[in-house]
Amino acid sequence: MYMYEKKSTKGKATAVILMTMILILISGFFIANSTLFNNKPVLPVNQPDAVASLHIPVVLPADETVAAPFAINAKEVLHFFDKTKSEDVLSQAVTEFEGVYRPNQGLDYAYDGKVFEATAMLGGTVTEVKEDAMFGKSVTVKTGEDLEITYQSLSQVSVKKDQVVNQNDVLGLAGENIYNKDLGIHLHVVVQKDGKLIDPATVIGMKPAEIK
Repeated sequence: MYMYEKKSTKGKATAVILMTMILILISGFFIANSTLFNNKPVLPVNQPDAVASLHIPVVLPADETVAAPFAINAKEVLHFFDKTKSEDVLSQAVTEFEGVYRPNQGLDYAYDGKVFEATAMLGGTVTEVKEDAMFGKSVTVKTGEDLEITYQSLSQVSVKKDQVVNQNDVLGLAGENIYNKDLGIHLHVVVQKDGKLIDPATVIGMKPAEIK
């Protein structure tokens, strides 16, 4: 006859308790590690020292001194008409056109009959580019609020209206025109300050603020 024997549950309970404690410890370990990684402080990354930036002074038009409008050894072939000058000089500062003599309002340069580049005497903004049947192509550059320099008798133009140019930038090529055809290939330069015509030869080497 099969006899029923009551088995002790004490050992099983102990095992369950131990397993539960182990699971709690393991869970706590993973939770702690997860929290640790999520809140891990960001360590500084070693980066190569930044290359020290070079200090390159920016020369503004107001700080520039007026340069010649070319990079070659061009010569004056027609002077600016200044009534305070001698008669000999004034005789070389007038233009005869269709039988009428007119005072030269600018200064004309030539280079042995050769084509040469017309360059910006100062940095500024191109306010006008045009072509005239009598005077050829021309470019006007404005520096500041009141100084304008016009380069006339150009055969080609290298800039556009509203373009910002730097000193010595090429504006175009010297050419010929009908009004001063006897001069051949040349560059005609007109300088105006507050609308007043100024001898271009007198402003070379001056700062814009010094030009009166």
